[in-house]
Amino acid sequence: MVVAAGCETMVIFVPTFKVKEGQVEAFKKICVEGFIAKVKEGIANKAEKGCVHYHFTCSGNTFICQEAYDSAEALKAHLVNVDAEVKKALEIAEIVSAQLHGPQSELDKLTDLIKDMNAKTFAMV
Repeated sequence: MVVAAGCETMVIFVPTFKVKEGQVEAFKKICVEGFIAKVKEGIANKAEKGCVHYHFTCSGNTFICQEAYDSAEALKAHLVNVDAEVKKALEIAEIVSAQLHGPQSELDKLTDLIKDMNAKTFAMV
């Protein structure tokens, strides 16, 4: 059930990273100066016009990125925008889990992403 207008196609993506020992500060720098800066730039120049919410949280060497987009297409545009940052992050961390939440019709558009990241999907009810 959608309780807010405009959320009918919203997709939420939650990847969890485990950072290699001794690399936490370097990963924080990638988060702030890489991912977050690139998303802000993408919102400003409309490359990420569908980004609704984006931030990182951490506990020790575990980092979680909480992301929300107005559609599957907006999430795909984000992944293109941050491709270089993902590659840099994966030099010092690994994605240990990923979740995708949204309406089944949008999740169906992300089957390649689900396969490549081994993401667990949660369809709206």
